[in-house]
Amino acid sequence: MASCRCFLELWTQRANGEGPAGDLVARELVGPDVPGGPEALAAQQSAFMSELFGDVVSMAGAVIIRRLVGIAHTADMDTISDDEARTACERRALRFGRHLLVDGRRTHQDIRSVVAAAQAARKADGLPA
Repeated sequence: MASCRCFLELWTQRANGEGPAGDLVARELVGPDVPGGPEALAAQQSAFMSELFGDVVSMAGAVIIRRLVGIAHTADMDTISDDEARTACERRALRFGRHLLVDGRRTHQDIRSVVAAAQAARKADGLPA
């Protein structure tokens, strides 16, 4: 969270004329001297961060799936000696990964929502967490 805050602070500083301007900052549109500029900057930042979070959630789903079905397996699953338990855990993880990949952007607006969905997925099968 601190890195997000730092990123947004730097972005705002650049828009306010502090430091070098970059391609992402159009001071002429969102600078402090432009009517409605600070509000436009805040809206632009909010939209960007929302889009970025959606990308991160979807990518997390892709990584979960890749670690289960790809060559680079995860030891967390591979070290479960009981075949039935491992299969159940892998299915649960695949379902959750698919959920994040396909529906995550639409259904999760913050990390608390993702954590709640993960906790619910752990309980859904009646398997141990």
